Amino acid sequence: MGKASKATKKFTKNHLKNTIERRKQLARSKKVYGTKNRNSHTKNKLESGTNDNNKNKEDLSKLYSDVTTSNTSHEKDGSEDISVLNVNSKGASLNQVSTQKRRSEKDLLAAIAYCQKLSGTNQADALWKNVEKDLKETLDNVDFDARSKILQDLRLEYAEILLTKFNFEKKGYQNLSSALDTILHIKKFSKFPNGLVTQLCNIFVNHSKAREDIQKAVNHICKIDSSLSVAVFQVFYSPLLDFFKSSPSEVNDFDTLEELQLFLIELLSLNSRFYQKIAFAYLSQLDAHLKRCLKESESSDAYKLIYNWQFTLSLRFWLHVISFLWNDYESISKEISPIAINLTLDCIRLIPTEQYYPLRLHLLKSLVNICRSTRLYIPLSSQFLEMIPFVLRRSSPLSDDKEVMYNFDMYSTLHVPKECLLSKSYRNNVRKEVILLMTEYFAIFSNSIAFPELSAPIIAQLRGLVNESAPGKHVLTFLNKLESTFSFVESRRMNVDFTLNDTSQVEAFEKDLDWRSTPMGKLVSDTT
Repeated sequence: MGKASKATKKFTKNHLKNTIERRKQLARSKKVYGTKNRNSHTKNKLESGTNDNNKNKEDLSKLYSDVTTSNTSHEKDGSEDISVLNVNSKGASLNQVSTQKRRSEKDLLAAIAYCQKLSGTNQADALWKNVEKDLKETLDNVDFDARSKILQDLRLEYAEILLTKFNFEKKGYQNLSSALDTILHIKKFSKFPNGLVTQLCNIFVNHSKAREDIQKAVNHICKIDSSLSVAVFQVFYSPLLDFFKSSPSEVNDFDTLEELQLFLIELLSLNSRFYQKIAFAYLSQLDAHLKRCLKESESSDAYKLIYNWQFTLSLRFWLHVISFLWNDYESISKEISPIAINLTLDCIRLIPTEQYYPLRLHLLKSLVNICRSTRLYIPLSSQFLEMIPFVLRRSSPLSDDKEVMYNFDMYSTLHVPKECLLSKSYRNNVRKEVILLMTEYFAIFSNSIAFPELSAPIIAQLRGLVNESAPGKHVLTFLNKLESTFSFVESRRMNVDFTLNDTSQVEAFEKDLDWRSTPMGKLVSDTT
């Protein structure tokens, strides 16, 4: 291969250095926890005797939704504190004016019209003549700024009434349109409109036709005051966690789940600083649960904090966020991605047994998606290598009844009983998913100048196992394409006259070599 050979070896060594160090640290951590006295009892020991069949539906919403204020509070760059509405000596807030009883829709319209009249907008007398006497006197005696603050509160209260009527009247969508128009006229909030945002969230989840209007309203709230973004996000993130209690196949309204996730991602995209703060905070929460699981390793049920649908789908959501926002906020995503990726790999390594291969495949699928969306190299070969002996191992056939019983859908499964490991159907399902993910993963980097070094371990192990078993058509096809791509890239780099330290030349090489033109790339293109 000439000059590129030594440089390629050096490139591979440096590229995997951080990964090797991370694995050593994880191994040392597990060794420390493993040497503890197994007979001791922890004060916070998880409740024993929990039915293993129900662990995937354990409700951990509070753990995963709570975010420390210090981690997520948005800096205001010197803007005033919006938690309390302060009015000067000549003014008053709406909360200081006759709040003993809730105003009717008619009273609110009259008050809004009178505020606009005092501000110079022409209003018919019939619109404002019924304004409350106390409120009228207050509005007459305050300055323009104080009156504007009262007007915003009146509009907020009016919008909440319209949204309440949305669910109980036939003209619900007409009320929603009026509420949206009112919200868009609000220029500032005296405090976080929790009632309003909660109503918007409930309508978004339960009424698909209203989602576009709800999205406009929420975007407006976050844009006029970015410090409210965290609280708004938390309100909408809560129902998402409710969806995450069960597997995706058990969700009654999958479209709502998808649209809610996309809406939250769009909400994060409104502000780069908000995206950075909220992502760090929630990923830190997930990481804290993993550390708690390791600390409580003496308990046989400690792993249930991590190995459940809520944790898995929450982690996958944040991996999806990184993939989706990479192009818009690349620098921030590069800071966040190592946390999410290392957390995912550590979760996989927590219980790396064959029973939990479905969970591993769920997480690997998200990591492969990041590789595809960002072209970020994540060393996943070892994760695939561990599963290859199992998927190619020969097993004695079980009875037809047991085979049907153990024919799990990988999409709706995180783990399987130990008896299922003998099932041919389970092994076939795992093999299919492993080959599919490996094909996509290696196709992504099939134009990399280091592809031969990347694929060599997989080729060596697969070739040895294939000779000892009946691998099947898909495995042989994958192996042949992998070897062909190995030779293809090696031949293309044979005569290069630069080293891998010359990043501009490396990038030019990989840019000229379209991954779709490689044997592995063509295999993916043909199957999609």
